[in-house]
Formats: sequence, structure tokens, C-alpha cells
Amino acid sequence: MIPLPPLAITCYTCLIGALLSMPLFLSNEGTKQLYLIGIVEWSHLLFLGIFVSGIAYWCWSKAINTIGASRTSSFLYAEPIATLIAAVHLLNEKIVLISMVGGVIIIGGVILMNRSGDKFITRYKR
Repeated sequence: MIPLPPLAITCYTCLIGALLSMPLFLSNEGTKQLYLIGIVEWSHLLFLGIFVSGIAYWCWSKAINTIGASRTSSFLYAEPIATLIAAVHLLNEKIVLISMVGGVIIIGGVILMNRSGDKFITRYKR
């Protein structure tokens, strides 16, 4: 556990990521390419920066502090379901039987983990 609030952890994580990315950005003449970006691309970058990187990481840190790392990690398995839902709505993908079966298995696993995870962790923790 890091003895910092979730917002501070998120800020430090984003800052370190930005600093580590800066040499690559500068070596590929990224500053020259910034002038070529239109309003649509800027809105995409702002969405990714604010929602995907900022708010999502803050929620993730808050969840770890609230329900613990093992329970929070189990929700990563629900990501393919969210991706499928987004693909159906945004890309007009079709839902096939194997996708539904996989979704049920994933949801069942997440429910099982959150129900019995504490008992399992307590029993085998040394």
C-alpha cells in the first residue's frame, strides 16, 4: 500500500508516464507534428487524457483503497465484455453464441471471486 490518496497516486503516475514519454516525443519531432493536429484529433487526445488516463486511473486507485487489490483486479476480466458492448454499438459487430458463453463465464468468475475471494485469501495467506 502506498500511503497517498488515490488522486495523488494518479497524478504521480501520469506525470512519470509523461516524463518517460518525452524523450521519444522530442526525438520524433513531435512538437512539429502538434501543429498539424486538427480539432477532432485534439478532442480525441483530451478525451484520452482526461477520461481514460485521469479519471479511470483515479477510480482504479480509489477501488483498490476501498475493496482491496485482489477484488479490484478481478474486475479486469470484465473488460472483454465492455469491449464487446462497445464494438456492437460503435462498429455494428454481431454478437455470436461463443461471445455470450464467454461473457457468462467471465461474469460468473468475477462473481465467484468477489464472493469467495476473501475466504480463499484468508485461508492461504501466510
